[in-house]
Amino acid sequence: MNITLSDHAGSLQPEPTVEQARFNKLWQEVKKKQARNEKLKQEMDALMATYTAKVMPVELGIEEPLILLARRLVDFASRKSLADWQRGELQDWIAETLHEVSQYNAAEADAISNDYNQVIADYYDISVEELTGPPEIEDDIDAAVREAFESMTTDDETPIGQEDLFGLDDDEDRAFFEHEAAGPKKSADRKEQPINEKWIRNLFRRTARALHPDKEQDPAQRLHKQKLMTQLLDARDQQDIMTMMMLYNEHTEDGALSLESEEIENLCDLLEKQKDILDMDRVALIDESPMHYAVHDKLYAVSQKARDRKLKEHLDDVQASIKRKFKLVEYLRNLNNLKTVLEERYEDHRYI
Repeated sequence: MNITLSDHAGSLQPEPTVEQARFNKLWQEVKKKQARNEKLKQEMDALMATYTAKVMPVELGIEEPLILLARRLVDFASRKSLADWQRGELQDWIAETLHEVSQYNAAEADAISNDYNQVIADYYDISVEELTGPPEIEDDIDAAVREAFESMTTDDETPIGQEDLFGLDDDEDRAFFEHEAAGPKKSADRKEQPINEKWIRNLFRRTARALHPDKEQDPAQRLHKQKLMTQLLDARDQQDIMTMMMLYNEHTEDGALSLESEEIENLCDLLEKQKDILDMDRVALIDESPMHYAVHDKLYAVSQKARDRKLKEHLDDVQASIKRKFKLVEYLRNLNNLKTVLEERYEDHRYI
């Protein structure tokens, strides 16, 4: 039985069989998701470039008021008239502000943090070392736990190991435990094989004939074919049938492939899995880095017009935020104004 690979679901063809109809539907869905992902990748690349060129220079303007705010808050940290809840709220605010400063100027954030530690140490009349604690204290605790564990013995004074704690007293039980923990082993280099090797070899040969770079006279086309041929060879080595079929469909004139009914069913199952993989790939494009996620959240939209609107709105929000930060620093001229803001923050946190 033959199946036909086509990018046009409505092309004139004889009435398809049930298997061909299911394959056609899944094939088109996979192609659509591939095109969607490729479009998203291009859009994300463009948005990242826009963010670097237009947004980042404006966002960097918030560094100055953030540093001023952090230093202003640290100046209040030694005031003895602050109530316990006010002091706790101020400490949280300083920590939040220092975290924001560190995103723009890590060195300045460290310097302010050191000044803050000195202020708090002076307030409690202790040294900074006593306040922050020795960095090796956690290592000491870990060493003590290990020493206690190693000193544990059984009735016959044999040290207790991890396997003994789980009741694994012989090699066979331990081997079983290790096997269960490791899980079923699968080759990381080869995909599940739903179709016979002869068919795959035939698919590879027919695709390779169309992609062979030696047939190209133009250097640019020859280089392009070399890249495609490398992709095909990698797909063959990985038993990546989907990639091989996509290359076959895009670069050969004959879209007909001979398959048994059971193999067509397996191929349809493979297409179903490919749809899920493409959905995960889409999420991965957005989550490639924290910056990618933030840029997608702030600037992405389906249409270019909507993206331009979101860009303008975001830039307006950033500039407004910078102005608010400067005004807040100016407002925090005295302790009474600080207490007013601390009370507002405290009430907000209570409702949250």
